[in-house]
Formats: sequence, structure tokens, C-alpha cells
Amino acid sequence: MTCCPELRRIGWGALAALLLAGTAALVVHSLASPAEASDSPVVRPDFEGWYEGAAGLAEALEVQQRDRLPLFLYIYTDWCPYCRQFERELLTDDEVDGYLDAVLAVRMNPESGGQESQLARRFGVRGYPTLVMYSADGETASYIERMEMVDGEPRLMSGRAFLRVLDEAANR
Repeated sequence: MTCCPELRRIGWGALAALLLAGTAALVVHSLASPAEASDSPVVRPDFEGWYEGAAGLAEALEVQQRDRLPLFLYIYTDWCPYCRQFERELLTDDEVDGYLDAVLAVRMNPESGGQESQLARRFGVRGYPTLVMYSADGETASYIERMEMVDGEPRLMSGRAFLRVLDEAANR
């Protein structure tokens, strides 16, 4: 199984209180894409339609409770090369992009504000990217792996393998 065997439950009450406590004071920062070192054009994912930051997560959680949709949370930093690889190689995959268009997709940079930093600590973030999928009923949050072992070496999953992991976590 590629998901963490231990499913972490994050209480709605505690998470909602944390999100709502500072929402009025939250200043939403624009998230600039990091510059690439190469001269060749790099395909970047289109984050149009994604919820952004702590305020976006709060809004997505409200929609999720009402509409019973799976929620995908991508926690990243601008400087993280693994995040850029994930974006470049998996988030631009047509099937993955289509799947994420059908769920509530949120991205959050813990370095963009106090609430985002607090939430990253609450989610137990120890590295980037951190990927979390909430089930459609909102009862279970699963940490999602993006890597798999191939011939004894860790490699980024294919789009189809990643979709299987996402779908399993979403309990569809």
C-alpha cells in the first residue's frame, strides 16, 4: 500500500477553530512560481480553480462538508525542488489534472503566513511536498505518497499509479 498505513484523523472542530480564529486577519499572499534554472521552457500546472492558503482551506472544508467531495491538500514551499518535480511531472499529467478538477484541490505554502505555518505544524509536516487526501465523507485524512520503488530505486509515480492512490484515499 502506498499510503501511510496509519490514517491520521484530524478533528473537524479543532481544525475549523484553528482556521477560523485568524481568518479575519489573514492577508492572502500571491504565490509566485519559483524560477527555473534551465533556459528551456518548463510546463507548469494550471492552479486555476484551486483554493489557496489557510483561507482557501477553510472555504474548501465548508464546501466539502456541504457537497461531500474528496479534498486534496498540497503543502509546498517555493524553494522545494521535490515540489517543482511533483508539479512538473505529476500535476501536469492530463489524467491527474482532470481528476483534481473533480475534487476540492487546495495548495498551501506554510511560509506565506502565520495561519499556514500553524496548519503545517497541525498536519505534522516534516518535509515537502506533503500531500493529504480527505475522504468524501470528511472523516479520514490520508497522507499520500508520490514516490514508489522501481527496481529497488525510489521514483516518482506514474500518473495512473498516483491516481490509484488518490482514489483509494478518497474512498470512491
